[in-house]
Amino acid sequence: AGGQNVNKVSTAVQLRFDIKHSSLPDIYKERLLRRRDHRITPAFIPPLDRAPPSPQQKKYAPVAELDQVVLLQVVSLAILLVAPYCDRRGLAVMSVAEPVRFLGLALFIAGFFLMNWAEAALGELFSVQVTIQAGHRLVTGGPYRIVRHPRYTSLVLYNLGVAVLFRSWIALFLVVALALVLLWRIADEEALLRQEFGAEWEAYAAQSWRVVPYLY
Repeated sequence: AGGQNVNKVSTAVQLRFDIKHSSLPDIYKERLLRRRDHRITPAFIPPLDRAPPSPQQKKYAPVAELDQVVLLQVVSLAILLVAPYCDRRGLAVMSVAEPVRFLGLALFIAGFFLMNWAEAALGELFSVQVTIQAGHRLVTGGPYRIVRHPRYTSLVLYNLGVAVLFRSWIALFLVVALALVLLWRIADEEALLRQEFGAEWEAYAAQSWRVVPYLY
């Protein structure tokens, strides 16, 4: 009996040694070492409760994305600062009726609402980077059912709203610059999505608008 116990202990020690020095992922090793009935051979790996998710490296659009993000932030901040300053100082302001300001306010609110709706539709896939994440899927619900880039539409809307609200020609010029940067970003983003989703993306693109419904 004593010899059998020694053999069992020796076998258990050997199994633990084999597991620790095997080529299995660390998460497998931890689960195997917690079990009492380790049975591991080169041809057999015991079933685990749940296999770890296979990591997928993010795919980034082949662009100078940092330049785009910085430009978008700088131009948006410039609009928010320049528009009220010009309005207060009477510099390059539009000669429009006072009620037009309410149109600007409505555009700002619409843009803010659309941005939050788009981000809610994206959920965990939302990212300020142009990337394909692990388990990425093509989002076609919510505002994405109509336009492919509703967040970019919202950026133009609420910045345009600020420019009109404060009647600033300079801010309006900056909105045009902002739109050009967004078009640059959209081209790179769509190229990455087309490469990743292929026919699925082509079908989606054929039945949706890029930024503005019925126009573009």
